[in-house]
Amino acid sequence: MKIMSLHLAAILFMAVVTISSCKKNDDNSSSVINGVDRSGVNLFAALRSTPQTFSVTAGVGKKIKGAGGTILEFYPNSFKDKNGNILTSGTLEIELIEMYSVGDMIANRTSTSNNYGIIYTSGGEVNIKAQLGGQEVFANKYRIGFKASSNVQNKPMELYVPGERNRDSVTFWTNYKMGSVPGSSLVTDAVWFLNEAPYFLFDSCSTFKLINCDHPYDSTSKNVTINVTIPENTFNKVYGSLSIAFPTLNVATILTATNYNSDTHVMTFQGWVPTGPSGKISLMIAKDISNFFYYEQACNVSGDMSINANVKLLTTTELMAKLHAL
Repeated sequence: MKIMSLHLAAILFMAVVTISSCKKNDDNSSSVINGVDRSGVNLFAALRSTPQTFSVTAGVGKKIKGAGGTILEFYPNSFKDKNGNILTSGTLEIELIEMYSVGDMIANRTSTSNNYGIIYTSGGEVNIKAQLGGQEVFANKYRIGFKASSNVQNKPMELYVPGERNRDSVTFWTNYKMGSVPGSSLVTDAVWFLNEAPYFLFDSCSTFKLINCDHPYDSTSKNVTINVTIPENTFNKVYGSLSIAFPTLNVATILTATNYNSDTHVMTFQGWVPTGPSGKISLMIAKDISNFFYYEQACNVSGDMSINANVKLLTTTELMAKLHAL
């Protein structure tokens, strides 16, 4: 029997499996096959959210609000250059990506777990980029608020920054906390746009790029192995990783590929997931940069699993609709 190593499997194919309830690491290496870059970053780039853009003036306070409800307040001393000097003038471009649903997290290849087996309940994730004249600008400190959904608003939340990215191009988080807020912190300042819903509000965030508003998951979890059998005709020229998501918990863990058996077409993935809640398995395999094989089924996760996936070929638009429906 021919067993392919993880590195060969990564070159040949990628699969993403998502387990979601009925109601919530990025490697830059690339592999080019037949002229197509099949690294996880590039194959799934079409699924990533398009950034919203805002203009702000350095040295002047300003409040902005994203379409998903994220609020940002920049102080006069919020921005600094690469040498650490506070910027006091100039028009900056702010790009914002918001990820509140598990489908958005999966599409943007982020998780709600770290590399040490800790799973987080998420109050939302964002990706922020600031530039002045095409040059990257860094955060000194600013205020950020995450719109709290009803299933997490009673939980305390902390801010986490990215840790390592795994070989499947998935972001995991560190244990470092930038700040914390209690649950059910209803902010009603109309000037802050916050009169319509509870927000997790942090007064002093000191970084841009990826930020996660999370709290450690407070129920049982387990390190599980999932074996996925795919039809032989989906094996050729694909690349991927495996995700498990629970929307009612706002949890989206992403497992690590450990093996591929080229004789039986079985992909093996392993990682920590919540156990007990009912969910839905969705398998996503990138055929190329704009077409994906997809399969889903309802299930309960209590331990190791084996899945026979009768996949269907979808376009990027069709797949995005599936992810948004999770």
